[in-house]
Amino acid sequence: MKASLQKYLKISLTILMIFLMIDFSINYSYSQSQGVNSPVWVLTSGCNSCPGSTWVNAVNVEHNDNLYATATLLPFDSCSNHGDCYFTKDFYSTDYGFHIPASATIVGIEVTIVKKSGVPNSIIDSVVKLLKNNLQVGVNFASTEYYNINDSVYYYGGPTDLWGASWTPADINNSLFGVAFKPINKSLIRQSVSLNWIGIKVYYSIATAVNSVVSSNSEFSFSYDSYNHDLSLTTNFSDDLFNSNITIFDMLGNMQYKKEIKTIPNGPSKNNFKINTLANGLYIVEFNADNKQYIKKILIRN
Repeated sequence: MKASLQKYLKISLTILMIFLMIDFSINYSYSQSQGVNSPVWVLTSGCNSCPGSTWVNAVNVEHNDNLYATATLLPFDSCSNHGDCYFTKDFYSTDYGFHIPASATIVGIEVTIVKKSGVPNSIIDSVVKLLKNNLQVGVNFASTEYYNINDSVYYYGGPTDLWGASWTPADINNSLFGVAFKPINKSLIRQSVSLNWIGIKVYYSIATAVNSVVSSNSEFSFSYDSYNHDLSLTTNFSDDLFNSNITIFDMLGNMQYKKEIKTIPNGPSKNNFKINTLANGLYIVEFNADNKQYIKKILIRN
């Protein structure tokens, strides 16, 4: 019985090692982001005929530099004959200069707003929405939290939040993509609001089909030492290689390790990489050298 079990385990391990050595094709995603970007264009009213107090020095919002766009708000629930109100006109910031690759999938959008009020317990959000082609879309992330009287940073959305709308790279790269913002005065006296900056960060992933390349003449091989937690790269190239790199991805395509290799000399050579932070499991090792890409699977079992 014991001999049969040992034979079974030996055969199973042999099959696993053969599987790990087979060249393969696999789809995995690179998680990336752009930003935080600043707007190049601001519009102080999404609706010129709508009521609301007017913003002054709106262009100051294009930079996070302690220069402010400001507005004066009437007491709560009141408006004047001139259109001044306890809320402002819509503030639109657009043209964020994104260049998301056309093959990307948008997975999250985060907005950063730096703002303050003249006195505490007075100003809150009324509108914080994204603009698609200059139209407000999706969820209103307006917060009921009162603004601080000192410059404070407020975050809306995040790496996995699409604000209740669908997005393509073209939508994000469009110069009319941006943010609609409107505060209101909840106090019973006239108050001021100051807006410093509105930034946007976009998170996206790119699914890449990577075909393994069979190295010729035993140019390279990987091995893993579970005792020392070392990944060894053994090479035997005919020429010196410069600015190569090793990257390790988990099976979901998330990068777990990356190491630059400035020089790999010609002939037999060996480099060791300490990867003791990786948990047990299957990983994809990508070796980029001399405009070539080599892909292997490794099994880490400590």
